Amino acid sequence: MSRDPAERIADILAAIERCQRYVVALGGDTDLVEMAEDAIERNLQIIGEAVNNLPEEVTAAHPLIGWPQIRGFRNILVHRYFGVDVEVVGEVVVTHLPPLADALRSQILDMDDDVEDDFDIEFEPLHIELQVPDLGDGTPPVNAGST
Repeated sequence: MSRDPAERIADILAAIERCQRYVVALGGDTDLVEMAEDAIERNLQIIGEAVNNLPEEVTAAHPLIGWPQIRGFRNILVHRYFGVDVEVVGEVVVTHLPPLADALRSQILDMDDDVEDDFDIEFEPLHIELQVPDLGDGTPPVNAGST
């Protein structure tokens, strides 16, 4: 099943929101910390996978975002899971996800504008002339104009 760019962006934004919620648990109870780490890493994998499938026009529109680094971090989380540093994960969530979210929110606005532009139709005012027939009662026919 393929997903369009807007759906992938929505996936990324949802995963960012979850990471930001879960990061507060990294300083708490040991069991909660482990669950939060797992949850954050899973959502970072989702972000990386979705970014990997964004079209070039989306990523090119935001050159300040480290797209290759996002893809690379996803690969580290998946393939080198045994060497993931929790402090780095927390730093990614706090430092790097907010600018990514901002860029993607602006992308959604741009996409909405493009859709609106596709349907930007101007209508000319409609002018209708009605001809009322002679009713045979001696009154002349009347033209009724309407705009």
